[in-house]
Order: sequence, then C-alpha cells, then structure tokens
Amino acid sequence: MNRFALATEKHFPRSFTRPTLGGDLNSYALAFYFPKIAAIIVGKHITELLVASSLFNLAGAIGGVAAVLLVVKYGTRRLTQVGFLVVGGMLLIMGLLGPSGMPAILGACMLIFIAFHIMGPGGMTMVVGTMSYPAEVRATGAGLTEAAVRCGSVVGFFVFPILLASVGLANTALILLACPIVGILATLVFRWEMLGYDADASVNIAEDLGGGATQPVK
Repeated sequence: MNRFALATEKHFPRSFTRPTLGGDLNSYALAFYFPKIAAIIVGKHITELLVASSLFNLAGAIGGVAAVLLVVKYGTRRLTQVGFLVVGGMLLIMGLLGPSGMPAILGACMLIFIAFHIMGPGGMTMVVGTMSYPAEVRATGAGLTEAAVRCGSVVGFFVFPILLASVGLANTALILLACPIVGILATLVFRWEMLGYDADASVNIAEDLGGGATQPVK
C-alpha cells in the first residue's frame, strides 16, 4: 500500500468528514462577501463598513484565541459540534429576520458566526487533518484535508453571489443552514477525537506500506 492509499483508505475519513464537510462552504461564502453583506445590513457609508469589517476581523481573532485555549480541555470534536450549532443558530436568526431586522442584531449574528466558526470547525480543520495521520503520511494527509477544504470554499465563492442575487440575504442564510446541519450530523456519525490520540503508535506504517515491520519507509 503506497502513502496515498494509506492516507485515503485508513485515515482520510477522520479529517474529511468532520471539519470540512459542511463547514467551509458557508464560512468562505459569508467571509469573502462580508463587505456586500455589511452594505445590506448597515448601508454603504464607508465609516460603517470599515467599522463592521474591523469588528468582523476582531471576532475571528477572538475565535482563534478561544480555540487555542479550549481545545485541550474540550477536544476537537466538542468544539466542532459547538461551532456548528452556534453557526447554524446565527444563520437561522439571520434568515428569519431578513435585511429588515435590526442592524445591530444582524451584525451581532455575523460576528458570533465568524467567532464560533473559527473556534469550531474552521479552527479544528487542520488540527485534526494533521494530527490524525502518522508522520510518514502526514504531509499527504494534510494536503488531502486542505484539498477538501478548498472544495467547500470554491463552491461557496461560486454559489453565494448567485443565491444572494436570486433569493436575497434571508433565504440565502436559510439555504446555507444546511451546511452546519450536515456538519453536526457528521460529528455524530463519525465519533472521532484526536485529542490524546497517538497516530504514530496506532499503525504499523512499514507493514502497511508493504515492506514488513522491519523495513524502513522509503
């Protein structure tokens, strides 16, 4: 078995199904098009847009710090679940309120959305994708995980402006709600936690690569 086959057949589902499935399509869509969303919520005045963008980036930074502080205590799976639940809740609120809702509430939903995405599925993606693989196939596994993430981001970049122009912000948020629902279901089906897991001790890499237990990996 070569390194690519080992990474895909034995380990890839761990890193693909949870952090990437359902997590990156909506986050990249909303994050990349945040200026357009902010213009819908607060208007097109440059001051309000700059303040909104600054708060959006600050919320992302807070989410990143929270992920670092909480992952050791709660684990990647639980943080991913909490992230998906809160992200889904914010999309639901935005969808129900629509652009006519109070700008402060809609803006708060966007800030909470990005903070919990970064703390949860966004922040855990490459952590799980890297730590799930033994050292000999870690680079391959991390690359495959990143490729899965980019699939979601490409779809998000392409689909979001079409939805926004076709059905408006409220309905777009409700449609994107499917993403965290799929993500949370994936965490329930694939109950994988890498915290405390030693990938290097869990598999005989040399034997899996077809060279026997004593043959060095080439």
